[in-house]
Amino acid sequence: MSGRRGGSRHVAWCAMLTVMTATSHPAPADSTRARILEATVAAIERGGVDSVRVLEIAAAADVTTGAIYHHFTNRRTLVVAAQVERFTAAVPADVGAIASLLERATSAADIHNGLMAVAQVAFHDDRAQNRRRRAEVVAAAGVDAALAEAISAQQHSFIATLQAAVESTQHRQLFRADLDAHAIALLMMVLPFGFRLADVDDQHPIDVAKWCDVVSGVVRSLLDDPRR
Repeated sequence: MSGRRGGSRHVAWCAMLTVMTATSHPAPADSTRARILEATVAAIERGGVDSVRVLEIAAAADVTTGAIYHHFTNRRTLVVAAQVERFTAAVPADVGAIASLLERATSAADIHNGLMAVAQVAFHDDRAQNRRRRAEVVAAAGVDAALAEAISAQQHSFIATLQAAVESTQHRQLFRADLDAHAIALLMMVLPFGFRLADVDDQHPIDVAKWCDVVSGVVRSLLDDPRR
């Protein structure tokens, strides 16, 4: 690989990380629906689902209750929508970044280096709140069929996007073709979400650099020929 080619890819990975980091802290919402959801998410963060009151949400979002019911059938659908927002957080940006790097990769090294760049963001302390929110929503979905259906649809969409990108790399003989593309896609989402277990273990904090070394080994095991 020439210095020019390697340098351009390094810039590409850095640009991708910049996008992911910026999207993990979204800009203030300006649409009515987004403001309502933002206020509802904030209420859930402060006091749980039971603290969501339509009049208070209207005041916080600077809208009328009529505007809320224009966008959401009732309080229940508002709460579900807000919980979906908490569940997704920065995931769309992460999935988009991973899918993009897989589609652009021309070598196994591209995939490995790109995914490790993603890992540096996904496992960062800044993402701990997102991981906590996702875990809370998954737990809540265990006793809420409507919420379970809603986050299932989101998760299916994320996995489908990643699976298509993985299949593309398998056709180019970059990822191992003997491994199931859906399983690889799921693994890519499980690793950062599963890091929530490290977040709650204050007595034995994980060294993120060492964790990334392990992830690096996992990624290499998925590649058709890690030396290429």
